[in-house]
Amino acid sequence: MKRIITLLTVVLLAMFLTACNNQAQAPAPTPTPEPAPAATPAPQEEVDEDEDEDEEQETADLSIEGTPFELYTIAMEKVAAEMAAADSFIMGSVIHMVMDMDGESLDVEMDMLISQVGSGVDVQMKIDMITNMMGMEMPMTIFFKDGVAYMDMMGMQMQMPMSLDELLAEFDISMDDFEPVDFELGDIISQEARAIPGGTELTFVLNPDAMNDAMEDAMEMLAMLGLDGEDVDIEFEDIMVIAILNDNNELEYTRMFSGFSMEADGELIFIEMDMAFEFIQFGGVTINFPDNLDDFIQF
Repeated sequence: MKRIITLLTVVLLAMFLTACNNQAQAPAPTPTPEPAPAATPAPQEEVDEDEDEDEEQETADLSIEGTPFELYTIAMEKVAAEMAAADSFIMGSVIHMVMDMDGESLDVEMDMLISQVGSGVDVQMKIDMITNMMGMEMPMTIFFKDGVAYMDMMGMQMQMPMSLDELLAEFDISMDDFEPVDFELGDIISQEARAIPGGTELTFVLNPDAMNDAMEDAMEMLAMLGLDGEDVDIEFEDIMVIAILNDNNELEYTRMFSGFSMEADGELIFIEMDMAFEFIQFGGVTINFPDNLDDFIQF
């Protein structure tokens, strides 16, 4: 079970990186002054009136004018700009998983508050997490500082035996080998937009092939690092993303639904996951680390 939990953590990290990668690197076209009417599912007469002056310009700027993908792309570019300008942020996330193993179902919910300052080699992070499983509430805090991860869970304080840079150097691996999934237009199976009170709801169904390839690479990387990646098969069957934009076409929150199977240690587990996240604050974030990080035992 410990190995299963470790692997699930890797899957969650991959999905989290995928979501953030698509926000930070979305291939945005040049935004026009009023991109919203082209994608907002309002009556055609209203759209035509609003676009009368800028129709020719918008058609030139938007490679797939009027689709939910374009509106989502522009919203993600706004988030990326805020993240780059602020260099720190706080994000909330709730993850609900239902795991089916040997005919028995296990319901798990994780509530996380993620604080990050800086980026790249200088990044600092704090993740406050509460996991509810089998009627038990398990609090955990994860710190990341100077390339080392620390974990404080239910009285146990642990740290990585070496920094991430040292670990990668030992196995001759570069951070360039880690490539979060970046879904593109060709990966979209279906998409739709609908007006809701206060904004727009965008829905995408994605081809899971890109995520499956990324998970295969991640398991190979874990095996190279001497961790738990050997003889593991993880396969996503479906991925759906729902994004809520406000009336200014700014991202309010995102949800990602997925179903996947995981085979490890001779056990086959089917997992349904609902992952929601929203950015709470840009800029002005400070992280207070415990004074006794050096005393955390190595794992």
